[in-house]
Amino acid sequence: MDNRPEIDRETFSLPFRIYPALQPEPSEILRVSNCKAKENDMTSQRQATANLVHNGEYSDLRFVNMMSAHHAMAVSMAEVALDKGEHDELVDFAKTMIKDQKKEIETLDKIIEDLDGPDDVATETHPHERSMLGMDSPEELARKSPFDKAFIDSQLPHHASAIEMAAVALKQSQNDDIKKLSRSIIDAQCKEIGKMIDWRHSWYGEKG
Repeated sequence: MDNRPEIDRETFSLPFRIYPALQPEPSEILRVSNCKAKENDMTSQRQATANLVHNGEYSDLRFVNMMSAHHAMAVSMAEVALDKGEHDELVDFAKTMIKDQKKEIETLDKIIEDLDGPDDVATETHPHERSMLGMDSPEELARKSPFDKAFIDSQLPHHASAIEMAAVALKQSQNDDIKKLSRSIIDAQCKEIGKMIDWRHSWYGEKG
């Protein structure tokens, strides 16, 4: 039985309608993620893939380093939500997110240890890259109001970029551990996107 999350076209396309610069390449992400979306809305190349595929070449080491840094950023933002969150559901979501992302970081770190290759891969999310992805720093996020809406609007593009990177790795990598982790990341992040969009609509009466 296929338990992959089914997300309707409006749900999956929301983060890309809010942040048009984040529109992914349509065919591969839709194929591997099983998230339905408006393919005609998804045409431009995004920053995450541009960073992941360096000089036209995919690298397992680059992927795991970038995803580890990406998860660390998510943990930092979720930790702010533990203190600033206005809805119990979002606070619980942040707790689960911290636990799950830290577990995946451990898995990524183990894969990094097993990989042979250069260790000069960029792993930080720089301020200009966060801006291009529509994300706030934890400090910026903490100052915003209403906080929960700001958190959701920051996490939507963050999740979208994780899905994009994982979709590339799932297609390009020959490493079974990376393929398994990428599939898990895509499934989890699709489900969380749907949950956050439901809350955004329920709490703030809008979809974008």
